[in-house]
Amino acid sequence: MSICKKGRRKIVCGDKHYIWYVSLGDDSPYYVLSVASDDKRLIISCPLGMNIPYIIVHGGKYFQGEKVDGFWHRRLIPFAVPEIITPGFVAKLIDWAEHAEPTEEIKWDWNNGNGISEEYIKFRTMFPL
Repeated sequence: MSICKKGRRKIVCGDKHYIWYVSLGDDSPYYVLSVASDDKRLIISCPLGMNIPYIIVHGGKYFQGEKVDGFWHRRLIPFAVPEIITPGFVAKLIDWAEHAEPTEEIKWDWNNGNGISEEYIKFRTMFPL
């Protein structure tokens, strides 16, 4: 089954085609940047307006060169997420998601208001982007 492209932006990175769009999150008050490759090899979401930038890897087949299991995984982004999303930022995010060295997964704490464990909040406070 193909990905719906109506009303979504297209971008080409390397020789691969991707679609991207920003929409209000289904289960949150935040807007989310969603990116997917035409072949669904990479499917990621990036919640916007968060204190700690991270992405959600879900549904795709590969992330940073490693095979993924299709479950949701959260990874820290090593660069700041701008307030206004541009094609340049989307290309940078795609390049990082496709070619960077594997990054550590965020330990999700459902008891915390923003879901991210206190150790990551302390880390980002000590080492801001």
